[in-house]
Amino acid sequence: MAPRSRSLVLRQNRFQVIALYSYPMTQVHIPFALGAIAVFHSVPTGEIGGESLKLDACLLAKIFGGAITTWDHADIKAYLGYKRTSSL
Repeated sequence: MAPRSRSLVLRQNRFQVIALYSYPMTQVHIPFALGAIAVFHSVPTGEIGGESLKLDACLLAKIFGGAITTWDHADIKAYLGYKRTSSL
């Protein structure tokens, strides 16, 4: 006997009842996940105007994707509005 999964919210017998009564409508399962990450950086606060570094999701995606590899990239400078960001 195969082990039963305890992560299912909707058991098969209930799913079958719902499927029986919802016919001919189509059921759709949309998986999603939520989470948060922390990003650590090596830019001194003096380089970014004495404030904390705040980047939007698009910039972080470019950094993690490898499109941005230095802190003096034009996209970061344009977003922060500072011209003094060095290539750390």
